[in-house]
Amino acid sequence: MKLLVTHVVRAGWRIRYRLAAVALVVAAGFGIYAGVYSAIDLLFDRRNQEFEEGHVADLEVRFAPEDSQRIPDLGSLPGIAESESRLVFPGQMMLADQPPLLTLMVTIDPVNGGHINRLKILEGEGISRDKPDHVVIDRNMAAFHHLKPGDSIELVMADESYHLKVCGIGLSPEFLLAPANPRVFIPSKGSLGVVYGLPQLIQERVGLPMVNSLLIRLKPGESVEKWTDEILSKLEGQLLLDQVIPSTEQFGSRFLELSLNAFRVCLPALVIVFDLTAFLVTFFLLFQWIVQERREIGNLMAFGYDRGVIGLAYLIPVAILGIIGSVVGLAVALAASCLFSTNYADSIGFPHPELALIPHHILVGVGGVGVILLAAVSWPLIWLLRLTPLEAVRESMGQGTDRLGILKQILAWLPGRIWLRYAMRNLARRKSISAMTILSVAAGLGVTISFFINLTSNAGTAVNMIRNDPWSAILELFAPVPIEDAREFEAVDGVEKAVPFTKLSARLAGPLSKENIAIGGIPPESGIRQPEILAGRGLQAGDQEALVLERNLAEKCGVQIGQKVTIDSFGKKKEATVVGFLSGALPGEAYVPLSWAQDIQESGDLCSGFFLIFKGDPEQTRKSLFEKGNIAQITLKTEIVAKILETTGEKVGIIRLGAIFSVVITLLFIFCSVSFTILQRKQEYVMLRVLGMSDGSIVSTIIAEVLFLGLIAVLLAIPVGYQTAHFLNSRVSEAWFNVTLVAEIGDFLKTLIPGLLLMPIAALGAIRQILREPLDRSLRERQCG
Repeated sequence: MKLLVTHVVRAGWRIRYRLAAVALVVAAGFGIYAGVYSAIDLLFDRRNQEFEEGHVADLEVRFAPEDSQRIPDLGSLPGIAESESRLVFPGQMMLADQPPLLTLMVTIDPVNGGHINRLKILEGEGISRDKPDHVVIDRNMAAFHHLKPGDSIELVMADESYHLKVCGIGLSPEFLLAPANPRVFIPSKGSLGVVYGLPQLIQERVGLPMVNSLLIRLKPGESVEKWTDEILSKLEGQLLLDQVIPSTEQFGSRFLELSLNAFRVCLPALVIVFDLTAFLVTFFLLFQWIVQERREIGNLMAFGYDRGVIGLAYLIPVAILGIIGSVVGLAVALAASCLFSTNYADSIGFPHPELALIPHHILVGVGGVGVILLAAVSWPLIWLLRLTPLEAVRESMGQGTDRLGILKQILAWLPGRIWLRYAMRNLARRKSISAMTILSVAAGLGVTISFFINLTSNAGTAVNMIRNDPWSAILELFAPVPIEDAREFEAVDGVEKAVPFTKLSARLAGPLSKENIAIGGIPPESGIRQPEILAGRGLQAGDQEALVLERNLAEKCGVQIGQKVTIDSFGKKKEATVVGFLSGALPGEAYVPLSWAQDIQESGDLCSGFFLIFKGDPEQTRKSLFEKGNIAQITLKTEIVAKILETTGEKVGIIRLGAIFSVVITLLFIFCSVSFTILQRKQEYVMLRVLGMSDGSIVSTIIAEVLFLGLIAVLLAIPVGYQTAHFLNSRVSEAWFNVTLVAEIGDFLKTLIPGLLLMPIAALGAIRQILREPLDRSLRERQCG
């Protein structure tokens, strides 16, 4: 047994570099899976950690400002653990040479409040009663507007100017991310300012302790869905309710969940291709290795060694590969987890999670390594154990070449130098090996192409969601104004048209569930919003009670086109007929005629903002509009497009990570397959050298063979990548908004060109071994011909 094990170990040592390449391929497959899945889990864990440490509100109820003494006590409800009222007041922070920044003033009582949505101080100090003009600012606001403790800021709220001093920088679980605009579901770092101050700041000007937000935490095990109706029924009639926000629908939590779940959809395709490539590489290597060992195996069986013992002995190198692959895979997993989590967090302004690996994913990855290696070695071992000693010595299974047939005549007439014709002959003689190499390389490159196409498609679709609309900017007001005020805005130089809209939060009760919806009321004949309609139709002139609903919400509620539904806006109920389903990035997005929205709000002819169509310079026009007052925010369409592209551009780093792994694995596969293919013809190349062919011609033959394989693989990778991207887009569409396939030439070239140019590098080891082979020894040992 010792002799057998020694022989097998020595045989493995002779091809140690190729075995090392296989270990790296297996490690990459393990590392990508364990690393990226761990990163996704860690990002969710960081969100959950911030929610837990910050005592995030299970439910927030927004209402019209009211005296804090008149807020109903919810302590009588048995499911309520604690509640806390506060004021969330919109304003503007004045910036030098920039439009005012929409800013929320959140009041915190340092003695009796601040227990829910707890503010964590990252730098400086918190607010205190002895310093009423000192405030804490949100970390994103500090980072992207270059503010620090000790700086002074000017905040304008309700036409009152507040000169404040920054005493600290904080992080709240409520504002892990900030949207660029309440109607656009994209994270935009620093686009929303959040300032935390004392209630006295507002009370001194107003004269009353005003609040408009009620934070509620439930007892452990209690359901938000169960208690929402109970809470609202207790508050209705006593407060003028405006919005209900469960923690699961808080922007940071919702965006993180949808975005990372989209990665969960795409990632299995990457893992499958990597693991399939690892299996093919390992199978190809072990099969060829055992074929090369056939005579030694036959001799061992002839000497009386049991077939099972021989098979187990040849599992030793495979076990060593598994150990090395798992150890190296852990390092790859850590690198992948770090790169993915930090790139993703930076792209959306999210706090960095801790660097770690999830044990469950490590165990699954290690198990996957074992399954791949065992599956790859099984077939060669089964073939081995069925041989008789005589067959093992005489047979040369897998060593033969394919019949050339008509290719023999074609190759004979092929023009060009002998090294080029010899390269084509080698590929044709071993068609099965060439086909396996081409298919595997094409799969590796194709999946990387698909990720770039998917990224382009997501960005293109998101941009087209608003680019097709005729409006130039969204103007939102602090307080509603009559519709006829549109004429005042149209009188501003640079404004061609102002189309009113109103927005409201409500609940839709469907056959399956009752969900929150964000309704936008627009004139149906205006065509100012043109979302992608997936089924049914959009709003049309003459519509009175039509409702266009976001597809995923409709499916969740069990609502069908043509069905009448009841919309409940905090006790005010009104029926509408579902006429279409739209694809939207904003969860729960819905559109109704403006008159319908005004009726349920009982707001008469008031609106909460305007879609503006410009005819002049956007920046100058915006500057002129801000002079009119009562304007909370003006968001240009070009800014929204830029934010989408900026967020997408930062995520390119994540895709590049996949591209690097794909190219590395492709090179490793080519190294293994090309090395075996070339070294199997080592005797032929040695004979060519004996006959006088120059080393340069030998090298040219091998390089031509590799490049030809690579060129076919590159051409095949194009449809593979396109079709894989189509599959990924369809999966993302099921989880979020409908993604239209958009493929640019750069999506292909940024993967295919580096892959093709680096392929000849994989053959350098085999070339060096052939050129260093002593000719006299080969002739003596008859290892040529």
